[in-house]
Amino acid sequence: MAKIDLDIQIGPDGKVTFHVSGVPGKKCVDITKELEKELGDVLNREYTSEYYVQEEENQQKIKSEKK
Repeated sequence: MAKIDLDIQIGPDGKVTFHVSGVPGKKCVDITKELEKELGDVLNREYTSEYYVQEEENQQKIKSEKK
């Protein structure tokens, strides 16, 4: 299993920023969902290139369906 990194920064103004790496696909949103719920409204969400990578299971399924 790949290493998952969750970087949490809290600015002097109280603004909280998360950065998730090591998670392909949309699972990164699931990882921060509970923290976001506890901290309040999400003001901005930016996705890295990892977000747009298909998860490994989906890639394997697509390959097997093409045969």
